[in-house]
Amino acid sequence: LKNRVATPLLRLSPIRRALAQSDQIIVSNSDDAVFLQERLTIADERITLGANGVNPFFVQERSVATQDAETLLFVGSWLERKGVFLIPTVFAKLKSRHPRLKLRIIGTGIAPETVMEAFPSQLRNDIMVEARVNDAELLEEYKNADIFFFPAYLEPWGLVLAEAAATGLPILTTNAGGPKDFLEPNQSALFVAPGDTDAMTEGLERLISDPALRTVLGDGARRRIEQYTWEFAAKTHIAAYNKAIELAGRHE
Repeated sequence: LKNRVATPLLRLSPIRRALAQSDQIIVSNSDDAVFLQERLTIADERITLGANGVNPFFVQERSVATQDAETLLFVGSWLERKGVFLIPTVFAKLKSRHPRLKLRIIGTGIAPETVMEAFPSQLRNDIMVEARVNDAELLEEYKNADIFFFPAYLEPWGLVLAEAAATGLPILTTNAGGPKDFLEPNQSALFVAPGDTDAMTEGLERLISDPALRTVLGDGARRRIEQYTWEFAAKTHIAAYNKAIELAGRHE
């Protein structure tokens, strides 16, 4: 209700005015850039595609996969826009074919009991939920998982995806928002349409049963994320500030 009613009523008009007056706008992903250009008719020179960095703490080597996957990992707040209510449907389908499969849900920000209520009771013994973890614990989750599953309807950039990629964890996610800007389809991640539980199940089935594919995607993800240091992110933002100064000078 807050996002669908309060935000349009109270925030969108001031935001549009600010965008119209800005010399430079930093956006999180290419979808946002296209929206500004096509819907708000903002010139390309006034838009910078920003970048984030990944803590080098998460950069890890991963052993070559040799057997079927047994651990599926989701990391993120338990929010509707992250597609969390699709996870029970997908996990139930996979569990019927892979009885040993387990699911770990990390960093939900809410009580584990609340998350568990979304799952059928017969699946709960193979699910572990943690509301909050520190970086060391999170790294262990990435290292011990076999597949990273992130079914978001929208993800502005995707820090947890970048962290998972840094550990060489094979990823299945959606093609909405930032992840497709730094991960390549079929080379460093599998992408599906938001909300398509059949495609999610099929893609995860491929990953579970194909250790070689998991290794290829994990290696590809780690290579792709190498450039996303905080130095790289800072340079991107500094370039945007310099462009803003240049454009402001032209206006004067």
